[in-house]
Amino acid sequence: VATLAERRLGYLKALERHGIAPDPSLVVTGTGLAGDAERAAAELFSRPDRPTALVPASTPMAAGALRAASAAGLRIPQDLAFAAFDNLPFGDLFSPPLTTVDQPASEIGREAMRLLLRRLSDPKARPSAVRLSPTFNHRLSCCQEQDGPTEVPVPDPGHGKKRSAATSR
Repeated sequence: VATLAERRLGYLKALERHGIAPDPSLVVTGTGLAGDAERAAAELFSRPDRPTALVPASTPMAAGALRAASAAGLRIPQDLAFAAFDNLPFGDLFSPPLTTVDQPASEIGREAMRLLLRRLSDPKARPSAVRLSPTFNHRLSCCQEQDGPTEVPVPDPGHGKKRSAATSR
């Protein structure tokens, strides 16, 4: 849940950075489960001012939101731009391929093991959080024309450590 909260905060900061006032009715907070996301997305899609873009904050949420978009007859990207976190292992198999934020899973695992071993060797050591940089995979689910997928490292916002919203799973 901490990961989802960080992703929500990142969304709000991005809006602020671009001078866009957040609309609280477009930010749905839930459990992160596919069924909850499907219901929430269906509600959003039934609005007269339905969103034209959606960024579910986890793989299960993306699956639920995609089901809701399909049920609503929405076409991606013509009717709905779509991006998801976690670089869904099947994201490039969709038509169109899904834009994703890829979390460095192997690096996250290595770092978690390093922290665990440190903690086991020194139980009084202070807990620490480490954030690792994700990669943005721009694919056709966010636009109608593109020369192909691109991978763009997400810049460090200046906190002195690499940043990612996927380290608290």
